Amino acid sequence: MQALLILLAASGLFFGMANQLAHLPPLVLIFPAILYYMATGETRSASVFRRALLAGILGYTACIYWVAVPLEEQTGMHWSLAMPAPALLATYLALYAALFALGVRLMRDKLPPMLRALFAGLLWASLEFLRGTLFTGFPWAILASAFASWPAALQPLSLMGSYAYSGVMVFVICQLIEAARTRKPAPLAAGTAAIALCAAWSLFAWNTPIQTTAPVRTIMVQGNIDQGQKWVPAYQNGTVHRYVDMTHGALTNAPADLVVWPETAMPFYLQEKKEYLSLVRELVVAEKTPLLVGTPAYAAGTDGRKWNTLNRAYLLTPDGLMNSWYDKEHLVPFGEYLPFGQYLPFLEVFFEGTGEFQTSSAIHPVSYSNLALGVLICYETIFPELAQQRVEEGANLLVNISNDAWFGKTAAPEQHLHLAVLRAIEQGRYLIRSTNTGISAIVDPKGTIITRGSLFRAETVNGIAATVSRTTPYHNAFTFIHVLLIGACLSCIGYGMTRKNP
Repeated sequence: MQALLILLAASGLFFGMANQLAHLPPLVLIFPAILYYMATGETRSASVFRRALLAGILGYTACIYWVAVPLEEQTGMHWSLAMPAPALLATYLALYAALFALGVRLMRDKLPPMLRALFAGLLWASLEFLRGTLFTGFPWAILASAFASWPAALQPLSLMGSYAYSGVMVFVICQLIEAARTRKPAPLAAGTAAIALCAAWSLFAWNTPIQTTAPVRTIMVQGNIDQGQKWVPAYQNGTVHRYVDMTHGALTNAPADLVVWPETAMPFYLQEKKEYLSLVRELVVAEKTPLLVGTPAYAAGTDGRKWNTLNRAYLLTPDGLMNSWYDKEHLVPFGEYLPFGQYLPFLEVFFEGTGEFQTSSAIHPVSYSNLALGVLICYETIFPELAQQRVEEGANLLVNISNDAWFGKTAAPEQHLHLAVLRAIEQGRYLIRSTNTGISAIVDPKGTIITRGSLFRAETVNGIAATVSRTTPYHNAFTFIHVLLIGACLSCIGYGMTRKNP
């Protein structure tokens, strides 16, 4: 019976998240439901922890199997070392699921059923917040992201954010479990009330017109440059001409207010390649259209380095100037830098090809005319606090440039897009997403993907975004919401520990 529950929990997580077999978002709630059911059953704490950990390992491994692809194909790691990588990362993610189950088990007899379900929701939300923060953070496959293909169901994100909304969903499912177990109306009423309140906000938000300040006709150029050739110097000339020619052709057919090229679309130091920089500048000046382009860059070094290597997005304005840029601040561990590499040099043997990027202070909105672009490079879009920071700095439009070619034809590009949907709703901003191989898209402030491209096809994707100046309740109460979550969770623990059991 326990083995069946573990498999059912893992299957719910997999089929609830975006995948290439069958995706049905509500199934993701089976995962926390079974963890809660096991934790409140008659069993030992150690057994609960082990079973929840195993369910998490199986479920998260199935969701992020694609982690092995870049490790084997792009970093040169031997397949025997790359294949276990998804399971190792999944074990880390599963640890939070196991801590959830353990926490519920430890408070099982200390809290009454309704408060226990509330504690479960608060604990889940707090653990997702910690997972997105600790050790540089990795908030992938959070519960709310499963519903990105159902944007009408995600409108509470503009009120409370993705972590809190995940907690509300867990609260509801746990109250329903308590209602079935105790056969009392109070838990059912509490769960129904939470659903009704979320539905009321969703109905209100969904039917409220988006208040924009100016339309932005946008062209995303998806070069579909093969990752195996991308960084080879012999292919640089062809890469530049592909992007220039595709952009010129697209602008000939339809004028635009902004053109966006993907992360490292120019796979060399554009600032020093004068012949290629001239081609790009000539394009921008001739078309009189601003261009955001991803490229490596370098600047005067810090911490004893002669130079800092940066993952940069330049904005070229119609007068040919390149005076505004953003440097990626949240680098990918083992992809763009080697954690503790200076202390553990032997890691370089296993992660040959890992970048040696640094960060800089250039994180202000990239601006031109009425555009204030809040740039998020690659997986920066999975972090709520980074989108929050961009809007806090004055961004009226979010732009995510990425290169998901690393992951091949897997579920990763779709999962990555789904996480970008969460940021658009939370911050009430249009989000433009331009990628090398897909999925390029425009997401509106309600989470609707209003235009999207294909996977692994060289194409230009046209769409209309807009600038927005208003901020969401979630943005305005960002810090308060997360402090409240953790504070309320700790308060439940404190109450349970001091309460005299009946």
